[in-house]
Amino acid sequence: MCSGWSKDQTALLIEYYQEEEDLYFIKREGYHNKFARLNALGRIVNKLRPVKVDVTVNEVKAKINALRSRFTTELLKIRDKPSGSGTDDVYKTSFDFFEKMLFLADHVQARKGACNISVPKTYRAKKEKNKCVLHIHLCPSIQNVGLQ
Repeated sequence: MCSGWSKDQTALLIEYYQEEEDLYFIKREGYHNKFARLNALGRIVNKLRPVKVDVTVNEVKAKINALRSRFTTELLKIRDKPSGSGTDDVYKTSFDFFEKMLFLADHVQARKGACNISVPKTYRAKKEKNKCVLHIHLCPSIQNVGLQ
């Protein structure tokens, strides 16, 4: 497996990924066809070979997933600015490839995290800003016990 990706290689990958709509455009017939998606990944690998010789389909797939995840996270941070925040409070992304990946904005949807902690009724799980926070209400006799 290849080592890391340079910025130039990553930029090329994004460019080739954008050309292969079967990989991200859910309304395309090829999106729902496993073999069409695999062929699209193969075409990307072939185009990348001159700049990243031993690149594999699995490596490209993993890199695309990582880029999509980061893009979606950054997009959510920008979209979810608190009401009443001024123009100075706008989140500015540090993700180098954010603008190159804006073609995905209509195709990705950030999922809200779900709280999946199973706790007794004396505990209360509360969702705050996509994080699961557990509020523990201890009875006085066990409050001083160290939790490990």
